Amino acid sequence: TAKSLTGSVWWLLRNFALERFAARYGFVLVFDQFEEVFTQPTQEWTDSFFKWLEEINSNNCPESICAVLERLSESDDGILPDYNSHRSFKEIISMRS
Repeated sequence: TAKSLTGSVWWLLRNFALERFAARYGFVLVFDQFEEVFTQPTQEWTDSFFKWLEEINSNNCPESICAVLERLSESDDGILPDYNSHRSFKEIISMRS
């Protein structure tokens, strides 16, 4: 249910931020030595990593999140958590030549 949403990186990156002194601070993902992604021993690992990266950058709600939201809407109380489907985080990618 709602607890399973907090296990999703997509959900966390859009719906949790630090608020301090009336300012909202989002996440910054830092990928240092990104070139290492291309040196992994299997193409399967590289493909799954880029699929994950594409999913967290997409503003479309992943099927797993939509399924949880649908179950919550059908529950007795019908209370859905507020959520933001738009990307509210930054990414920094570092590569060596």
